[in-house]
Amino acid sequence: MDTRTLELLQHQSCDLLEGLKQLLDDGILTDVTLRVQTWRFACHRVVLAASSPYFRAMFAHDLEESRQKVITLQDIDPMALGTIILYMYTSKLYITEDNVQDLLVTANILGISRVYSACVQFMLSHITVNNCCGVFQFGSWLNIEDLIKKAKECISDGYPEVCKGAEFVNLPLSCLIDILSDDSLNVEEEETVYESVMAWVRHDPATRGHHLGNLLKDVRLAIIPTEYFEKVIAKDKLVLETDLGQQLILKVKEHHKKVEEKKQRLELEHTDTDVCENDNIEGADISGTDQDPPNEDLTLWNMLPFAEHTYTATNNIHIELNTAVRFGMYVEELLCFIDGRNPPTYFNPVQHKFYLGRCDEGGEMTRRKCHNNAAICTPDNEVFVAGGVNVRPGGSRREQTHCESDFHVYNPQEGAWMERKRMSTARCMFSMGCAGGKIYAVGGRAHFTYAKCTSTVEAYSIQNDSWEYVIPMPCRLCSHAVVSARDRIYVLGGTDEKDQVHASTLTYDPEREVWRELAPMGTARCEFGAAVIGEEIYVVGGISPQGLLCSVEVYDIRRDRWRYLPDFPQDRKSVKLAVLGGQLYACGGQVIVHRPQGTWSLRNAHDLWRYDRGNQQWESVVDSIPFSTTSVCVTSKVSIKYLHTKEEQN
Repeated sequence: MDTRTLELLQHQSCDLLEGLKQLLDDGILTDVTLRVQTWRFACHRVVLAASSPYFRAMFAHDLEESRQKVITLQDIDPMALGTIILYMYTSKLYITEDNVQDLLVTANILGISRVYSACVQFMLSHITVNNCCGVFQFGSWLNIEDLIKKAKECISDGYPEVCKGAEFVNLPLSCLIDILSDDSLNVEEEETVYESVMAWVRHDPATRGHHLGNLLKDVRLAIIPTEYFEKVIAKDKLVLETDLGQQLILKVKEHHKKVEEKKQRLELEHTDTDVCENDNIEGADISGTDQDPPNEDLTLWNMLPFAEHTYTATNNIHIELNTAVRFGMYVEELLCFIDGRNPPTYFNPVQHKFYLGRCDEGGEMTRRKCHNNAAICTPDNEVFVAGGVNVRPGGSRREQTHCESDFHVYNPQEGAWMERKRMSTARCMFSMGCAGGKIYAVGGRAHFTYAKCTSTVEAYSIQNDSWEYVIPMPCRLCSHAVVSARDRIYVLGGTDEKDQVHASTLTYDPEREVWRELAPMGTARCEFGAAVIGEEIYVVGGISPQGLLCSVEVYDIRRDRWRYLPDFPQDRKSVKLAVLGGQLYACGGQVIVHRPQGTWSLRNAHDLWRYDRGNQQWESVVDSIPFSTTSVCVTSKVSIKYLHTKEEQN
């Protein structure tokens, strides 16, 4: 078929649709009326039959409707039908979050596969933690596998937030049981699951109370800490009102007792083998076997004449406790090293264990390799990276030192950086902070070599994926540090457009939109590390007008006062600071190496140090983290299920 024929077909298709729409609008040659509730739609049978297998079967066979002028349709939304009729005559489909479910149901009834698929795709692309429960329920009702799978993934990933939403307490029992039985729930504590079940039951205790026992079977009660179980669950009136709830409490107590006895036996075995052997002989019928120790309450009940009669309905139920941990319980807080292109590399400084981010085979990294970029981990544990100097081999010096405005968030499930709205200004040698649900890109340079420092500040709305400028800083700065505390942004040190090094401390209040100058640091510095622990801001190393620094200062936010701490073991610039488990870690950076000829050069440092605040001294953790110098370091919680060790990679 030549191009000319294709053009004629396209024109004919458009002309035909325009002609049919005009006939519909003018009411010409319409031969059937569809009635839905109080609405009437005058249409053409041939158009309905050509577009819908439902109407084709109705009109092409000897059915009563084929002879009727007015056909009443049941269980169809009138607005959805009107939208689909408009699609039949124009090929245009108007889908919104408000009408998509009604459209999908109507398209399913009428058998219009294109509309059905378009609605499914629309819903898949609009699933959030706020609507995933409703989508899961809807998909389960219509048995739409793609919706069920995607919605359930969203529920599992964001369960701590999802279970607090309005949709959660309206889930039907079958959907809730399906969710609770899933090992992939992203919860760090099983108490979250228990509390969500109780919230669902208490939403309508009259009709849901008798389901509580069965729901609790899907809660991993045995892995809930004993103290919480005894104080909260074992004393909850709703739980005690159900026979199955009472049995579960007894079963869990047996489990706790058995665990404690095994723990005590192990302790005895390690301390006194002879005593342990005598104990095993004397108590072989109970503690020396692998069977569960008899529960005193159950033994007593079985001895009473009425015990069997009272528990006839539930006594034969076999209760098996599920002790499997859920996906979110593999979450660890780790040091996260980001070069902005490859998946982050993680390090556990306590176990001295490295993890590599997942990178699907054949997967493409969406971000260029940049230096002097900035990264941040938000309170919701999302890791963002922005800007930097784009590494471009070859070309002019200006091209090699070009800055970027790109902005990405890391997706640990996919092992890739996902592109977000770009910054309004390309930046390098800048820093970012987070306050009030927004990320702030502060200062820096628009070009590494050929641009001066800037005072501009722009805020990124995580919810809306948009940037906007806010009140600029009182001065132009680059190579400074930015930290977040008390829902405010703190800007420390840096250099200005005249290359003067600052000791200033500035704070920005996003709510009042004002900058304020605080007490300056004791030493002016740039290219240094900064981090927050509680109500204190720590700074380490950097460059002063006199050279590299090893000095350490801490700022008391409440008292607006700086004081010095013991020096870092080495003069160092570009050191990275991070806080993990309430402890301060310093890594990477550059140090001066003096040569025999009297010259000197900068050398990359790869070691990791920890500051002991109790003893006020620095402790060496590891001698080498190879990627620490070229990476930004933040602290991030991540499930090790998404990661693998270097040994596993090899």
